[in-house]
Amino acid sequence: MTDKEVYRIIELMNRKFFIIMHSGISWKPEYGPELEAIDKELASLRVPVEQAHGQKEQAAQGNQTENTVQMVTIKEASSRTGISYDRLRKMCINGQIVHIKAGNKRLINWDKLVDYLNAGETGNNDAMHTE
Repeated sequence: MTDKEVYRIIELMNRKFFIIMHSGISWKPEYGPELEAIDKELASLRVPVEQAHGQKEQAAQGNQTENTVQMVTIKEASSRTGISYDRLRKMCINGQIVHIKAGNKRLINWDKLVDYLNAGETGNNDAMHTE
């Protein structure tokens, strides 16, 4: 969205506001077509506004997903991977996979678990356990 489009939207909104607020009993017949023309132009300018908002939302979601850690319960990790609940629990206890303990639950860092599973058993596990 260009600066020119932003200024035009502001200009149109100001004129529309003025007409609505100041017409009252001094309504003039020419206000009707002028308001219709303003609404049409605002509707045409709505497309770039929607695109700009969509781009901002995508950028915000991109930033959010980069900084978000997805933690899953052992039960959820078990259903996603097919590894038994007991095996995943033992892997947590032995410090083989990255997890935290929240109350009585263990929450597994999903991305680290996927990395661990993709790497396979190499004997060199850099996964850290955090309590």
